[in-house]
Amino acid sequence: MPERMLTTVGGTALSDPALPFLNKVADAEGLMELFVAHVLPVLAPGREFAVVRLDDVTYTPGHKCVMLCSLIPPGGADAAIQRALVTMSSSDRLADVYSHTYSGEAPGSAQFLPEFGALVELFPADYALPTLAHASSPERMRPVLARLADGFEIESPPHIEVLHYRPHRRCVLGYQLGGGNAGGPEMVGKLYRTGVEAQDAWSQLDFAHSQLTRSGFAVPRPFPLVDHLNLLIMERVAGTLLKRKLQEHGPLSD
Repeated sequence: MPERMLTTVGGTALSDPALPFLNKVADAEGLMELFVAHVLPVLAPGREFAVVRLDDVTYTPGHKCVMLCSLIPPGGADAAIQRALVTMSSSDRLADVYSHTYSGEAPGSAQFLPEFGALVELFPADYALPTLAHASSPERMRPVLARLADGFEIESPPHIEVLHYRPHRRCVLGYQLGGGNAGGPEMVGKLYRTGVEAQDAWSQLDFAHSQLTRSGFAVPRPFPLVDHLNLLIMERVAGTLLKRKLQEHGPLSD
């Protein structure tokens, strides 16, 4: 079933008979009402947010819509911004996903809203990326990164930032060892849904690194796969992505 990636969203653009409540939350005002009236009192009581920003939408007409949002507090402090996912589906699958994934979880990570046919997850909760909470936790990643850091002593938890996030698909995380202080090693982690996906990505990167670095390309070196997290960690290298260069200038010619 084809997907449409929408970067500008209006209520009419997301009107869908199979998802009857979608047009009510297809803009910032509707999302704000959803969170204030139904979500925040349960998942984040006492926390204040001034704006709900709709960052991205993955939409399969007649089937499913996933909205990536940012809940922005008064004053807009970056450190206090809370990412959230709103997933709507034309099937009853989300109710099963919620009961199977979050039934034993502490309150505050996810909520199913049957009246909207929607599952709301507060980052790092993501039912398709069950290891994301571990991979994005500075305290839990500290020993993992220490084993990969080639003797660098990690005296404080690493600084972690989200570089790219495709909900329910993949998340790319930046790791700054030394708690974000300049001079500490930097790594990039790509988190996948399954171990097979992570292993395939590791094998491709390992091959590219061994072959292309001989020709002068800056290809990051992969560290040993963190297989229990479905996490590929690599060096962070400076430069422009080859994919981006090809998009800008077209294919290389003879």
